Amino acid sequence: MKNTISILFVTVCFLFVSSTIINLDRWDYEYSNFIDIRGLNSKVFWIKGEQRGIVALFKNKDINGLIFEITFGLYNNKHTQLRTEYTRSAVNETSHPALLLNAKEFKPYWIEWNGNKIVLGDGMVPGSGQTTLSGVNTIMDDIQFNYLGIRTSSIPVSYILELSTCRKN
Repeated sequence: MKNTISILFVTVCFLFVSSTIINLDRWDYEYSNFIDIRGLNSKVFWIKGEQRGIVALFKNKDINGLIFEITFGLYNNKHTQLRTEYTRSAVNETSHPALLLNAKEFKPYWIEWNGNKIVLGDGMVPGSGQTTLSGVNTIMDDIQFNYLGIRTSSIPVSYILELSTCRKN
């Protein structure tokens, strides 16, 4: 009997996005990229920038579908804030360094969601990491998140998002 060796190749596809939206006169809600997250309950991504890396969860691919927005590196990279679009106010905020941006290298973060609650943290595995921030959308109960959107304000920010995993035999 011969020994059989099976090799599994896993290809992970990534999207690199360098987002620069400059509009100093007004706060601009132009999300340039939407990633389909239907059927998922978490997402891992990497951000590099001086301040204001913005990630949001949407029901639709437009501003009316915005449900949660997370701003990494708010106030000159001193805070990370989670808010709901419906109230336009912070649900939760932290100044912990693990959830702030780095201008020189990409840092991994994750978001996990269930119903009307989301949790975000640092690291490459959802639910892991030393620091987490959570929030609840009190306006809506059973929320269906369909898209993840990214944007910045007046400062260039770069993102890396995992698009899908592929399996080859």
